[in-house]
Amino acid sequence: MGWEEAVRPSSDGPVIEVEPKPGSSAPGGVSYDHWRKRLRVALAERAEGGRANDELLEGLSTALEAPESALSPSSGARGRSKSVIAHGLSRAEALRRLSSAVGTGATRADEGAGRRAFGRREDGTHYGGGGS
Repeated sequence: MGWEEAVRPSSDGPVIEVEPKPGSSAPGGVSYDHWRKRLRVALAERAEGGRANDELLEGLSTALEAPESALSPSSGARGRSKSVIAHGLSRAEALRRLSSAVGTGATRADEGAGRRAFGRREDGTHYGGGGS
């Protein structure tokens, strides 16, 4: 199994294990760290005042095609490793929706940023999807 290990089932909805990389020069990239079994997400915002956490939740909301209100951090709000519950989705549906964000072949942390799945433009507006 590959990146799918970063999404585990729970009674409240799938739990997505993530490791944000705030202050990235190439935000929006999503890859899989096979050692930590977490999705690595490159974020433009710095880890100050919760802005990186906000950007992470916005991006996951877009990638999962779910409202931000359906996502809740379950651990790591102030740490490097975070767990986010996606309420109202099955694990299978979360995997299907995340597959375009993670892409294929992004299975090791040292393979680069993976596909740019979401982020913010210079003007502060949010974009999503599996494009560049």
